[in-house]
Amino acid sequence: MRLFFFFPVLSILFFGCPSDDDVAPIDPAPDPICGDLIQLVSDLPDAADIPQGVEASVDGLCLSITVGFSGCTDELATMELYTTGDIAESLPTQSSAAFVFNDSNPGEDQACLAFFTRTFEFDLTPYLAESLPSILRIDGTDIEILVE
Repeated sequence: MRLFFFFPVLSILFFGCPSDDDVAPIDPAPDPICGDLIQLVSDLPDAADIPQGVEASVDGLCLSITVGFSGCTDELATMELYTTGDIAESLPTQSSAAFVFNDSNPGEDQACLAFFTRTFEFDLTPYLAESLPSILRIDGTDIEILVE
């Protein structure tokens, strides 16, 4: 009689528990379709000096921002794009983002007169994919671009 209860209990424990393969994984952040993902934050970073000749263009949900700056090299330049996630409900919707550009080399004391232009790409998918078309304004600039 004991064996009658032992085998069903053992089979439930062995076959009834889900394996790691049966558990659905937690969705990680989506892979960007171009460049870096726009970062959603609660507060936008403080406005910094805007580089020269800022231009922007959009291809689908890929935003390209081109900046001009002086320095010794363009290899260390970085840019991040931020938004609070607010989207004004109008037709088209209205949205805004701010970027932080860093062209300095930590510890760099020398002045260089070379002038560079560099284009940075950002994926707007996590921010605007559900709200298209949208007029995107880049804070600190006069850039206003239609994202469709």
